[in-house]
Amino acid sequence: MALDCHQGTGPATDRLINFAMHSLYDTPAQAPALYPDLLWKPRAASNPAMLRQSWVRRYDKATLGTGYATPARIAEALCAFLPDTDQSVLDYDCGTGVLGLALQAAGCTDITGIDPSEVLIARAQARGVYRDLHRIQPGYEMLREGRWAAIATAGSLGLGPVGPCQVERLTRALMPGGLLALAVPDYCTSAGISARAVEATLDSGAMQQLFREHGAHLPALCQGSTVIILQKS
Repeated sequence: MALDCHQGTGPATDRLINFAMHSLYDTPAQAPALYPDLLWKPRAASNPAMLRQSWVRRYDKATLGTGYATPARIAEALCAFLPDTDQSVLDYDCGTGVLGLALQAAGCTDITGIDPSEVLIARAQARGVYRDLHRIQPGYEMLREGRWAAIATAGSLGLGPVGPCQVERLTRALMPGGLLALAVPDYCTSAGISARAVEATLDSGAMQQLFREHGAHLPALCQGSTVIILQKS
């Protein structure tokens, strides 16, 4: 699914960069000059939750207000491959629960959300779509090996605190044959980090790719994302 705009450069990308700077910092001057540096610079373990809580009041407006399309795309793709929508699905780095809503709308009935931010979990709880919601500390040691039939994550390879190094950890947390549904925003693809993490997982033989499609992410900002469905070998 191609977007009807040029990807990766120009005013739309500038607006996205400005959005990130205003969201994660009090003023644009406090943010790094380059967006990949904002995403991937080394951080103390406590920083991700703090950063997310600092912009929670603006998050839904900034994303849903720009036509945030990725959660629905992830949910629809996942459910196309999930043998039974009553199986346990983990919404990893669930934020305010936008992906949880999309998973429910696509037919999932057993959804658990986890996130490091108590503020975001409270927002997600109000949506009424999760069986359980848990706060997890950075490091994510609560993920047990072989626990989940499916794991979905909408933002963890973008602005979220997970980062691409967690793809291997999510793989281990799946049951044999379990599904990992994720999205890589275009601004992460341009940095190359997220794509390398996915490709490394495929090259290792731990996962096989069932689905990959580029489409809308934040349409109002002319930004896309690639939705990927992986299956544990």
